[in-house]
Amino acid sequence: MNNLHQTYLTFTKEKLFKIFLSPQDYTEEALETAKKVAEENGWKEDLSILLEQKQTEEKLKETEYENEIAEKAEYYKKLVSVKEQKCSFEVRIADVPKFEGALNDAEIEFFREDKNIGAQIDVYPSQTYYFVAEDAEKVDVIVKELSLITSPYFDYKPFFKMEVLVLVVIVLLVLIAFAILT
Repeated sequence: MNNLHQTYLTFTKEKLFKIFLSPQDYTEEALETAKKVAEENGWKEDLSILLEQKQTEEKLKETEYENEIAEKAEYYKKLVSVKEQKCSFEVRIADVPKFEGALNDAEIEFFREDKNIGAQIDVYPSQTYYFVAEDAEKVDVIVKELSLITSPYFDYKPFFKMEVLVLVVIVLLVLIAFAILT
């Protein structure tokens, strides 16, 4: 018997089975030795169950990953097709449920941009919707019927220039006052 075999004989079942849960971390020799020790201790059936569970979990993860990829592909496919038409409307977050309900009732296909909620709250809580050009007039009717208002447009740049100008004037006045007093 080699050293590895002697070491594995001292392991509990749980500790030995951890080797099989991450086989990429062990050499082929270590895996074979662990398998022999499991058989010698009468844990072969438990090991088989564990390996089947691991295989089932890996298949499930792979399926979930493939479904996520397909979902994202569909999302971006729809995004490209609808954004090309350049028909969009900004809706306040508070109006989203009634707007989407009206769109669904009218059987209007739309694309809702997936925004980060933190970015929405920084400026104005709104959601952007895109439509195919043929539905633009129907959307306008819905917007008027629901009396929706779009979010205001913010342009901070002109205000920032004014703030810098005021700051410069204040600094100059402080410097002049300091020069006069000294």
